[in-house]
Amino acid sequence: MSNYILTEEAKEDLFRIFKYGMEQFGEGQAEKYFVMMHACFRKIAEFPTLFPITVKRNETLRFCVCGVDTIYYRIVDSQVHIITIIGRQHF
Repeated sequence: MSNYILTEEAKEDLFRIFKYGMEQFGEGQAEKYFVMMHACFRKIAEFPTLFPITVKRNETLRFCVCGVDTIYYRIVDSQVHIITIIGRQHF
């Protein structure tokens, strides 16, 4: 598999995470974290069954911890759908 898409929610999460990183750590660190997140997306797409299963919002999803954030996704046919990204900046 090596194909993934981000839902609108995941895109908003990624933007929020980037904005938080800019405010807290500066542009350089925010960009490094952004690149790391995309590396995690590619790893998930390449090895989608490598990561554990959980139930979130009454649906079965898989998740991958990336930095201080957790990426929730599902496998649909031959594609990985990144559903949401949740991290400690929410707290």
